[in-house]
Amino acid sequence: MPNISHFIAPDGLICVVRIGLKAEDFVKLEASGLPYPASFLCRALIDTGSDITSVSSSVIQRLGLIEPWHSTSTHTASGPTEVDLFQISLSILDEREPTLPLTIPTLLVMRLFALPANIDVLIGLDVIRTCRLVVDGPANAFSLDW
Repeated sequence: MPNISHFIAPDGLICVVRIGLKAEDFVKLEASGLPYPASFLCRALIDTGSDITSVSSSVIQRLGLIEPWHSTSTHTASGPTEVDLFQISLSILDEREPTLPLTIPTLLVMRLFALPANIDVLIGLDVIRTCRLVVDGPANAFSLDW
């Protein structure tokens, strides 16, 4: 069973993710010979309090996504708010074994305008439900198995 293990950082369950266009869009652009944005690395925080994975506006801009896949409302600690949803691909990487990432080729994400400092992605329960998350407090570590 593939596994990603990290120490718990001072700011939480931090990992590195690779963000790209959703698989279907990438395949269409590549097959037609059209340019497409390269995937890129981001710093992510696993957020078990969020149902859906969220990304910063800068991630959406770097992917060249202009129109949201869907707009809806959601409930936050501050109350209801309108949000835009986009489809992307996401891979959680392990620096020790970068060839075995946990990859979700098409993931519906919510754009957030305010994220914690140095964080571009909040990984929500939608991703966590595809694997097993183990937090070992005494060892100051966490792992994802899939």
